[in-house]
Amino acid sequence: MPDNQGILLHPAALAGWIGFLMTCVNLLPIGQLDGGHVAFALFGRSNRAISITIIVLLLIFGIFIWHGWLFSALLVTILCVRHRHPSLPDEQVMLGWKRKLIGWFSIVVFVLTFLPSPICHGRFAELKAVMGCKCKMGVMHENKTERRHPK
Repeated sequence: MPDNQGILLHPAALAGWIGFLMTCVNLLPIGQLDGGHVAFALFGRSNRAISITIIVLLLIFGIFIWHGWLFSALLVTILCVRHRHPSLPDEQVMLGWKRKLIGWFSIVVFVLTFLPSPICHGRFAELKAVMGCKCKMGVMHENKTERRHPK
């Protein structure tokens, strides 16, 4: 696709994309999010280290790739990390293979739906080019205006 063109999504496709984004955010392995519960079930008390690692990665992505991850890191730190998982009645009981499989499947869904830059816009064009972002959404709006009002 040429650099001066963009893609217009059908409303159903846009709704699906938003669903993927919300699923990804919910499956972040942090605190009280669903991904945090999966990490706690699979990895036990080491899920706290996983949560801190993911928050640091969100901060790095927020600084260098998409600034929305900074807000997400702040939000999950305030809302999700300060509450620890309650103690299990019997920590010696292990998960069965079916539940472990479902947990690993959830991690795979998170990896497949995660986008380092889920929303591209016209600003930071040089950085997007360096990072390999091929999003044309910022250009799309300029082209619609140019098509309506030719020079």
